[in-house]
Amino acid sequence: MADITIIGSGVMGTSIAVPALDNDHHVTLVGSPLDDDIIETMRAGEAHPKLDRPLTGKASYLRQDEMTADHLQKADVVLLGVSSAGMPWILDYLLGFGVPIARLMMITKGLDVTEDGGVRTLPPRLYETLAPLGDPPAVVGVGGPCIARELSNRAPTAVVFGHDNRDAAVYCQRLFETEYYHIRPNADLIGVEANAPLKNFMAIGVAATWSRYPDRFKDDARQMNPTAAVFEQAVHELALLTQWLGGNPMTAMRLAGAGDLFVTVNAGRNSRLGLRLGAGDSVLEALNGPLAGETVEGVDTGRALGPGLYKAWQKDPVLAAEMPLTRALLNAILHEQSFSFDMGAYWHRGD
Repeated sequence: MADITIIGSGVMGTSIAVPALDNDHHVTLVGSPLDDDIIETMRAGEAHPKLDRPLTGKASYLRQDEMTADHLQKADVVLLGVSSAGMPWILDYLLGFGVPIARLMMITKGLDVTEDGGVRTLPPRLYETLAPLGDPPAVVGVGGPCIARELSNRAPTAVVFGHDNRDAAVYCQRLFETEYYHIRPNADLIGVEANAPLKNFMAIGVAATWSRYPDRFKDDARQMNPTAAVFEQAVHELALLTQWLGGNPMTAMRLAGAGDLFVTVNAGRNSRLGLRLGAGDSVLEALNGPLAGETVEGVDTGRALGPGLYKAWQKDPVLAAEMPLTRALLNAILHEQSFSFDMGAYWHRGD
């Protein structure tokens, strides 16, 4: 039996505990400062407010002010389960215990903007920030399509564990893999971590085609031809962005990229924003209206991506020409322009 500490008790942090508990491991679920009510609810034996069933097995629940260095010292794996906005808090939180971490899994997704305006994935920031604790942890990033509620209900789910240390990835795979949770290690940690936030960004543009090109003859029907074309373009640009961030472009073609994009286009806040943009709303109109109070991860990704990418495009016009969907999304997110992607003009120019 292994000890797994998950910091962040949102739906993903809670749902990924399910396969570990089914494998008879002990899981300590630690809430962020925003999760006190959730922790108390689950501590009382009830389900997470956004999931269907309570956790079963060897689970413990801690508020963030209840965790000690001893909890971290006995953990075989520490898993980061907060949102990207919670990264500054969680890194300071871990540093405060002064305890080195051997294996660090992460379902936290996002991009890191550096002091010089550049952009990178999160693992380099982890290494730099946690360096005072001693030897760097072996980082394992969980990527691929995974709807939290489906995982918590034990629906068949396939993911990738991106890694920079295969032994650590295989160890984590043994802890979490079940007959319904299928895991493939992938040595492209940077590529897996790049695609996780980037597919949220691209999903906005793909979903916009459903409202931009509605079925004129059948109510509540979605036209698939334009959406498929833009989906292909989104995957192409995912590959270019993955390579630009230092990953393997082939990662974008597989489960961590195209697979995750498929799920995100079909459900969630990024897709809903895309539908509003395709119908003519601006980003601010959508965020202040139907999506008020919600965090749309693809918007945060665009804001992080834009400044560094604009500089890259100035140096490489060929790269810029290959990314019209990215440009249209950045214009909408950063410059409050209407979302405008001329599919015909792009496709007609050929290879």
